[in-house]
Amino acid sequence: MSDLIQSEINYYHNDQWSVIDELGLAGASERLARMTLQVSPPFSISVNGKWGSGKTSIMRRSFITLGGHPASQALLLGEDKQDTNHQEDDMKLSIIKENGSVNSARKLELKKNADWQERDFKAANQSLFVWYSPWQHQNSENPLIPLLLEVRNQFKTHHKLLEKSKSTTRRGALAALTLFERAIDAALILTQTSKRPLATGTTEAVRKVWQDEDSSSKYSDGQRFHLQFEDAVETALASLDPKMKNQDSIDHKARLIVFIDDLDRCEEATVVKLLEAIKLYLGTSRCVFVLGLDNNAILHALGNHWSSRSEDYNREYLEKLFQATIRIPNPQPSKVKELIAKQFKAHGIPEETLFAGVVCDLIEPNPRKLKNFTNSICATWGLHNIPNRENHDNSVNCNPETLQLILLQYLVLYHPAVWRILERQPWALKVLISILTANESEPLDLPEGLSELDQHVMKHFITRSFSHVLKQEGDNDEKHRGLGLDSAVDLFLERIDRKRSDELFIYHLKNAFTRNDEVPAHLLTIGEI
Repeated sequence: MSDLIQSEINYYHNDQWSVIDELGLAGASERLARMTLQVSPPFSISVNGKWGSGKTSIMRRSFITLGGHPASQALLLGEDKQDTNHQEDDMKLSIIKENGSVNSARKLELKKNADWQERDFKAANQSLFVWYSPWQHQNSENPLIPLLLEVRNQFKTHHKLLEKSKSTTRRGALAALTLFERAIDAALILTQTSKRPLATGTTEAVRKVWQDEDSSSKYSDGQRFHLQFEDAVETALASLDPKMKNQDSIDHKARLIVFIDDLDRCEEATVVKLLEAIKLYLGTSRCVFVLGLDNNAILHALGNHWSSRSEDYNREYLEKLFQATIRIPNPQPSKVKELIAKQFKAHGIPEETLFAGVVCDLIEPNPRKLKNFTNSICATWGLHNIPNRENHDNSVNCNPETLQLILLQYLVLYHPAVWRILERQPWALKVLISILTANESEPLDLPEGLSELDQHVMKHFITRSFSHVLKQEGDNDEKHRGLGLDSAVDLFLERIDRKRSDELFIYHLKNAFTRNDEVPAHLLTIGEI
């Protein structure tokens, strides 16, 4: 890793993928990379996790570890190509071979940490790795075409890089590019659903080539395309090693590995079309597909697209499509706490480790949500004059202002309706504390003229927001009725997670505020710069 990246202070963490392992998920990335080289194609792997769980980072790290290079991909907004290349250079296994072999330092590291075998390195050297995002091609009539274009383009880029080290054959690469172009032309026939005519002569030209190569009429267009694509892949893999004289000399471990990300962000029709294309046309003896997705989101898309089919049918459909499913693990708690503490320290927030632990209490172990919450705290800290006390006994009680900021920011993000009340009526914090701490026996010091009806309505709003913690009547399974099993379980788990977070919020609330506290004035106005 470059010194620039190592010394850089992250005042705010963006939500872009990163190959820098800050949350202890590198092991999952390397095992996924190794798995793609050890399965028996055709093979499809589902990398499953909720939005924000880190699927893209894990897949990108695997992709780069194997030697992939998304050079033909457009950079995302805010993504720095130079810095990204610095990160990739420290992880590459085989993108630019040194004297025909992989980088020795990285090879030793992988052997030590993940028990890589020599045959895995050999397979990586002879394989092609492609990254594809169908979400960027939603306007295409069928995602099969842009996927094939991406395979061709990334093969072309990979070939040019390897050509510098004379570790590929130019003649074989040109032959492979020609075959890919013919496969793309053939796919136009298969995927045409509208009555809009193709380019003049395309259909006839493609079918003529097929007839010249195979006079047999027993193959359908789909079968012929499958053979055409398989031949293009074989030729491309054979061209990656100058020692290979023909396709027959390719090691049986050589393969085309395609990483597909953001499928669960696509429209329902795109999801179904791409899954069908992989199943029907692209499952050759050299292809491995790795799809990052939220399984429940995909099931929801399938259910809406095929409304007449049952949830069990759609689940079995995915089970048939994927031969293995990898769940994204939770980040390591110690790594999460360390990352948050570093960011707090960069902003001058005191007792950074202590208050990083409070954040870990409140927020579920989802990288996106943790980053969002921590960024919000740091931004709010910079807007207000927060008293900076010296903490001598290492407890939140001695620095309540910082804890108050964290708890009120929790309300901003996770109980916005309650925060709206507190923001306009700071004294309403007394009502909140009274309800959540079950201390309503003594009268509160509320503003004069506040009617009992207004008090009752305010208590109702707060109680309703925290009903799953307060166990009020009506907090039953009514919301689950009429939902499919997966959706009902998702709702149940969401409520359990929120209940746990709210219970810890209440625990910290008792340490941060007294019974008659109001929202601190310095948290409602911008502090002096």
